[in-house]
Amino acid sequence: MYFGICNSPITFQLMIDTLFYKLIMSGKIVIYIDDILIFTQMIDEHKSIVRQVLQILADNKLLLHLKKCKFHQTKVEYLGVVLSQDNVETNPIKIKGVIYWPEPRDKREV
Repeated sequence: MYFGICNSPITFQLMIDTLFYKLIMSGKIVIYIDDILIFTQMIDEHKSIVRQVLQILADNKLLLHLKKCKFHQTKVEYLGVVLSQDNVETNPIKIKGVIYWPEPRDKREV
C-alpha cells in the first residue's frame, strides 16, 4: 500500500474491518487503524481470540512489531483515555493543565 496517497488510511481501515468482521461484530475486539484491542472476561477466551487475531494477520501477510505489542493488560491507555475492566478514565496527563490552572485573584485575571 502506498501511504503517500491521501486515501491510504481509510483503505487500510476498510481492509482491516473486512478481515476482522466476525470478531468485531462479536464485540470482543476493537480495531482503529493499526491498534487492536481485545476485551474478554476469561483468560481462556482471551487466549483463543489472540490466536485468531494472530492467525488472520499471518494468513494475510500482515506483520506486528513485537516492541509495540502488549499482551494480557488489565489497564491500557488508548486515544487519550485509560481503559480498564471497571471504567474509562481521562488520561491524567491530558488534563493536568486544567487541574493546575491558577485561580484568578481579581477581575482582570478572569
